[in-house]
Amino acid sequence: MAIKNISVGDSDQLVNQVTDLSERFDKIKHISILAESHLKARMEVPSSMAFGVKDHICFALSSPEQNCGMALVTTPFMKDDLNDNRVDKLFNELRNTIPLPPRKDRLINSNDLNNIFSRGAEWVIDKYDLNPDNLKAIAENGNTNPTDDLDYLLSTIPNEVQDVALNWFGHVGDGNHFLEMQYVDEVIDTTACSKLGIMPGQIMIMYHSGSGYVGGLLGRFYAHRKKNNLQAHFQLLQKKAKFHLASSKDMESFVDRFKYYIFPKHFTFIPAESEEAKRSLVSIKSSTNFAYANRLFIYKTVRDIFQKVMGPEAEKIMVFRDQPHNVMSSENINGEDLWVHRHNSCRIAPPSLFEKETDYPVNGQPFFISGTNTTSSYIFLSDEGCKDTLYSVDHGAGKLTDKYIISGNSSVIDDKHTKIFTYRSPMPDIKKHYTDEAITAMMQSLSINKVAQPIARLKPIAALKGR
Repeated sequence: MAIKNISVGDSDQLVNQVTDLSERFDKIKHISILAESHLKARMEVPSSMAFGVKDHICFALSSPEQNCGMALVTTPFMKDDLNDNRVDKLFNELRNTIPLPPRKDRLINSNDLNNIFSRGAEWVIDKYDLNPDNLKAIAENGNTNPTDDLDYLLSTIPNEVQDVALNWFGHVGDGNHFLEMQYVDEVIDTTACSKLGIMPGQIMIMYHSGSGYVGGLLGRFYAHRKKNNLQAHFQLLQKKAKFHLASSKDMESFVDRFKYYIFPKHFTFIPAESEEAKRSLVSIKSSTNFAYANRLFIYKTVRDIFQKVMGPEAEKIMVFRDQPHNVMSSENINGEDLWVHRHNSCRIAPPSLFEKETDYPVNGQPFFISGTNTTSSYIFLSDEGCKDTLYSVDHGAGKLTDKYIISGNSSVIDDKHTKIFTYRSPMPDIKKHYTDEAITAMMQSLSINKVAQPIARLKPIAALKGR
């Protein structure tokens, strides 16, 4: 067992929980404790983690909602192009166009949904005639290629989940999901930023979304999860039994499905080459495709609204990076084939493995880490040290920032603020900024461990939040 710990705020309880996992399950060969790792009461494992598992998959080592993720979009506009009136107009349009899920007005039909499950973001490109270069900025090019057999694909997704999906497409979501306008406050690596087209004062849009309740419900059909309370377990049990057991082909299949999906056990390791693993992975890949398509549709919505408010220059708006932070994938890690399970952590490739024949003219993979709506976010380039973290990095610094604020290690900045638009009130809330001690500590940890190097700092201007 190899454990890599680069946490900047770990507790004895967290370390003890991770150590316990490593001792209980010998199939877990590597564990990466990332900078913002922290305990989550309703999850089986801490947040900001990555697990390398030999020849098995285990749903509990990641989130029920596969491909919850974030995207960063570049625009041709500068901070000086946006006064308060334009910011208000943009975010009021966004709020009116992107309602809280579920939608009352469906944007897709069943045939569209089948294409989304099968093709992911590719379908959005074709459906809305978007620039296909956007796919190059999306992990897996926005398509997991679950299977060529549509009937088999649909057999892995309960009808209830398919019905939910029809009303959840085109959402940002609630909870900690958001859509935020930022600007480039500081260029740290001028050469890299110049090659990537990142300029001081440039407006960018960052949003956090995914498969929502579609992936969350599907994840519960295929595992026993802490996020379900006792009542929800009983309500789902009959549906899970009907879905999995009634369609089992033989007694062996029946027993396997009962053991993996019905029996109340959180940590269930399924042999990756088994029929049940292959079946469950088709379902996961389908909901992952739903999330890729959903985030690219949000990009289209942002571009359309910017065109309406700012003019035809908005046609140049492009996806800079779309990165999932809850995934399960087969990867070769330093010569060893493993199933890597990431929980609120993103996959990055070191410069030596990053494809040189990409449209990124830099030495390393560009990615970003979000702060909060009152602190900075950063754009990074991957470094060689990420080989030791299971090619994984934190997705954000939100909980770490909360800890610094509560402890008094971060202070209010009186002359900087963010407009927070919500669905509760027509008027935005005004929130003062905080100093950046938390995300700076994370950045330093990544840099010292040669996981990644910062190239630009972003500051928030306005955000749309579900609550």
